Formats: sequence, structure tokens, C-alpha cells
Amino acid sequence: MHQTSPGLLAYDRPTRTWRNMPVFKNTLLVLGGDMLQFLTGGKVKSLLHRVITTGEERYSFPFFMNLDFETELRVLPKFGASDERITVGHHLLGQLYRDFPYIKERVDSGKWPVDFAIPDRNVFEQL
Repeated sequence: MHQTSPGLLAYDRPTRTWRNMPVFKNTLLVLGGDMLQFLTGGKVKSLLHRVITTGEERYSFPFFMNLDFETELRVLPKFGASDERITVGHHLLGQLYRDFPYIKERVDSGKWPVDFAIPDRNVFEQL
């Protein structure tokens, strides 16, 4: 993400508070996401963050990159032995199902058929 002014808050796990992220001019900020957290067995944490209005003009240009919908991931052996697996698209749809009522309604009504169980919680939830 390329920030031009303040407005990005990050959740600080130890203090359980939201903190203002500093703006580093002419710098790209890369945030690790849920799949990176999974692959590293939790060594790299997904950053829970929010954007707030500060009254100052602000531009943010995020870029989201994900693997193919059916890609199944395992924890990388370097980060410990684990039989746990996650399917990328199932996790992402679970996030959208949770956060967007119109998507939940369409899936629940059968308008958008889903042939797998949507996760009932986000295993990466931090609050």
C-alpha cells in the first residue's frame, strides 16, 4: 500500500489497542495476510488494520493478491509439523459471507450455490 497521509490504524495485540501507523513517504507498505500467517504456522501474523477518516485528503492504492480459489495450503515444513490444511477460496468466501450481508443472503437463499461448507469462523481472527 502506498500512503500519502495518516489514517491507517493497526491492532496491537499485546496492548489490545488500535495504534496509528506512521506514514513513510515514498514507500510501499506490505501487509502480510491470512495465507502468509497460515503458511508460516503463525510466525508471520496477519495485520488487523482499519482505515479512518482524518479530515485530511488521503489516497491509498491497495493491491490484493491471492492464490487460485481451489488451492489447498499446508503449513510449510520449516515452520513445524502440521496436518492442518486450508483452501484459499473457502477462507476468502467465508470472510465475504461474514462481512457482506447481501452475499450471505444470496448464498443462504441458494441464489449463489456453494458446494462446500463455508467456515463458520475466521481462524485468524484477532479480537
